[in-house]
Amino acid sequence: MALTRSAFVAYVALGALALVFCPAPLRPLRDIGAVLCLAWLANHAFSLWEDVGWARRIVNIFLSMNGRSSRRSSRDQEISVPVIAQRLGEWTLRAKPYAIELGQIVRTAVLRAILIVEKFFGGFRFAEAKHTHDRNPCPPRYYALLVTTPPVHVYGPVSDYLSKPSVTPDLLPWDSPNTGSIPPLLRFLVFRTHVAFCLVRKSDWESRKLTLFEKLQKQRFWDLRGQDSGDIGASWTKDQIAAINRIENLGLVDQEKDAADLCTQYYDSLRKGWEYYNIWWNDADFALLLGWLVVGPKTSTKCAVIMKRFDEMRCEEVIAPRDAACGKGFMTGWLLAVGGIGLVAATGGLAAAAIPVLGVATGLGSVVTATGLEIGVGQRSERRKRACSNLGKRIPELEGFFASVEQERRGVGN
Repeated sequence: MALTRSAFVAYVALGALALVFCPAPLRPLRDIGAVLCLAWLANHAFSLWEDVGWARRIVNIFLSMNGRSSRRSSRDQEISVPVIAQRLGEWTLRAKPYAIELGQIVRTAVLRAILIVEKFFGGFRFAEAKHTHDRNPCPPRYYALLVTTPPVHVYGPVSDYLSKPSVTPDLLPWDSPNTGSIPPLLRFLVFRTHVAFCLVRKSDWESRKLTLFEKLQKQRFWDLRGQDSGDIGASWTKDQIAAINRIENLGLVDQEKDAADLCTQYYDSLRKGWEYYNIWWNDADFALLLGWLVVGPKTSTKCAVIMKRFDEMRCEEVIAPRDAACGKGFMTGWLLAVGGIGLVAATGGLAAAAIPVLGVATGLGSVVTATGLEIGVGQRSERRKRACSNLGKRIPELEGFFASVEQERRGVGN
């Protein structure tokens, strides 16, 4: 099918519109195409100049526009570069007023066309803005988790010997993507455990394709393992993840800033001046405070209940067994002394007379040990209160959390 004149004009007009109102991302391609077209036109024009006679006649007509009639024929008139340059200058001077007026008309028409296009085709600008927004996405959102593992340090040779927590089975659904089946932390919590804080990307935690084990891979963990050791936003290995035995979801982080950077800032602020005590001010307290700072007041009740439970277990699994051991030692010593005295009297001193002395010494030693431990408990308890007070002064947000913990303690007393 032959191309008609009207179809050719329509195609050229559409192409011109596409070039003029080209979207910003495609403008470099448009400019490259324009350069190639101009180069092709220059080559084609040079070929016409050399090979086609009518092209030379058009140039001769153009040169005769100085008002003087030329009676020479186009074949006889010689064309040279100086002549062409002179005639171009004369024509430019005469055409300048008309060119200015024409430029104003074209400028007005182009501005009106742009206004019409912006009115009816404003989607181009919206799409460009959306493209820019996609190149600078918002920071990812995270879920905040508390995770527990077996203890990473001793809690005192006497305490660990007297009270060994029972090993609870691993109830985490590692091969399931369903996070709703994770058992609650409080039901199986023990005092001798290591607590860490973890940020999990929202998309990974809510994914129906990733298993629980895969959800925790390549996430970031913060913890404290002593006075001078701990992870600061590090990814745990597969062995470390497999050692996790309990998980508590503190909720979605609503901070506008990047949650990982915010967590590191709070971590550094908490760790500054932190005096680590294996029993009285340890990794569990640190992880709970860090989780509350990152997630915010909406998790106050949950964190306060967990901290109160650790206080109760400190008494149940550390202090009470030591007191009971000292009481048993006292009773054993005095029973040994009384029995030894009776044995000496019955045998006329033939039995070992040292048994009553040993029994008295054992009883008195138990009393002294119990008294020393009681004094130590009071001192360490005061250190813990002082540490909480200093943190509240240095980080004012924590005063509200400590008030929530105190309310939970008073609620139990009532």
